[in-house]
Amino acid sequence: MRGAWAYLMVISSIPGIADAQRLYRKEMDAAAQQAVKAMEKVGSKDLFDRMLANLSIQSKQDFDTAFAGVRRQTRDRIQTWDNWCAVHQDMVRTMKRIGYVGFEPVDLLSVKSESELKARCAQLLERTATSEAPAQTNWAKALDEIKAAKTALNERINEVKNPPGTQNAAVSKPDESIGPGLETLIAHLGDLSEVETALQEIRDSPFGGRVEKLTEPAGVAVSILKQLSAAYQEYKTRRDEIAKVRAQLREFRVAMLKVAVLKLTAQEEHFKRLMAIEARRMRELEAAASAFEEYRDIIRCERQQSLDLDLARIDDSLLEAGTRVGNVGSTVADAYRYSSDLQEVLSTGGDTQRFCREHPAPSRLRVQRLARALFQAASVQARAGTPQYLAELRRAQEEQRYSIIQSSLEARAYETLTNTGVRRLAMLYAGGIKPEQIAQLVFQAGQLAGVSVIAFQQ
Repeated sequence: MRGAWAYLMVISSIPGIADAQRLYRKEMDAAAQQAVKAMEKVGSKDLFDRMLANLSIQSKQDFDTAFAGVRRQTRDRIQTWDNWCAVHQDMVRTMKRIGYVGFEPVDLLSVKSESELKARCAQLLERTATSEAPAQTNWAKALDEIKAAKTALNERINEVKNPPGTQNAAVSKPDESIGPGLETLIAHLGDLSEVETALQEIRDSPFGGRVEKLTEPAGVAVSILKQLSAAYQEYKTRRDEIAKVRAQLREFRVAMLKVAVLKLTAQEEHFKRLMAIEARRMRELEAAASAFEEYRDIIRCERQQSLDLDLARIDDSLLEAGTRVGNVGSTVADAYRYSSDLQEVLSTGGDTQRFCREHPAPSRLRVQRLARALFQAASVQARAGTPQYLAELRRAQEEQRYSIIQSSLEARAYETLTNTGVRRLAMLYAGGIKPEQIAQLVFQAGQLAGVSVIAFQQ
């Protein structure tokens, strides 16, 4: 009788054991395994790679379309140059558009005599009494804002790299088993050497405070630094939220942290590219200003030997300079010696106009200088107005590229989390108590009951 009771007690406990361990369901296990195989085929990387490739082709087409008209206008304007005074006027107007302080166009259509026209042409390349104080004030303010924004960014990076309470310089990790790939990504966070280089170029600009348009790249640099600081703050907040996820969901924690790190890495790359665009715009503006200054120096020096240069036709002045080379003995060595002496005057801050007046240039060098002046004038005409257009196109294309990258990361996040969830479900349905295990348990219980009955009868 006691054996029968023992047998009944074992049999009655089987449902409780099965409920605690969960019964195995073959159809659910098969469906879960099929879901795992299906998830292995899910991926959007090829789609976004094609989108980036198409963007590269579209970007080239955008540049060709946008600057087809600019090239025609620039070529037409250059071909209308008849005399040097017309070149001076175009140079000053172009530099005025980019905010080069100290030069103003003059009215050449209302003159009533040749002497008045000559006087006004001579004024074109001379600095006016326009104050540079506003431009210098705005430039100094922009540099101060860059310094403050960079300091704030360094603080955000330090908070991410060295959280409070940690003794090492490693980024705080919510889980120890994040893997070497994620550790490598985290280690590269905060590597902003390209940003530092761009900021140094902005700070060291020789035309800062003299070209008003240079203040715009500096202002955009401040905005980029602030946005990058916000990106680091967002990552820090997200990382802290991930650290609060239950320990049982370790795979989800690692996946979510990886997505957060990839997002911050993409934001860093995006802001680095934007900063590089502004640094490039600044270099292009500086190149235009430098070409204008060289043109101005050549013309002012040539005026000392050719008083009627401003009203002379360009082709006639070049023909005259070429004829002078054949009539007046001049060697290459003479040109080199004169250039060396002039460079010494320029480097020591001497009076270049007095030097040009007291030391006539060799005829061979004068031909070279006039040709160089025309080249620099064409360079200013072609390049001074394009940095703004180029920067706008580059920014638009970068924003489109970043949008594709963001969409790729969002898709990857969904794919990662879904894949992790499907695998966990597959593991769940692969476990549980199977029918053969229950049968084995009943069989062993029966044997135990039989042994108990035999022992009781004896």
